[in-house]
Amino acid sequence: MFSSSAADDISGETVAIKLVTRIFEKIQFAKRALREITLLRHFSHHSNITGLIDIDAISPDFSEMYVVVLFRYAISKSHCSYIFMEVWTF
Repeated sequence: MFSSSAADDISGETVAIKLVTRIFEKIQFAKRALREITLLRHFSHHSNITGLIDIDAISPDFSEMYVVVLFRYAISKSHCSYIFMEVWTF
């Protein structure tokens, strides 16, 4: 897993970009990815919770994908990594 931050070209807002790999290697990985995407989609319009912007599969078998999430607050890269690790290993 790799995460980074960037500026959205359209809105100018800061977004987090997370590379998720080996999604279908184990059933646990697939369930975690599905749970994370479901929760991010559900809370995407909440004013106090980070929301999902986009998902992009970079391999034809969907084993790797980018998850793009909106930053609602200014946080450091270390905080971003910590938050993603907490969500991913829940």
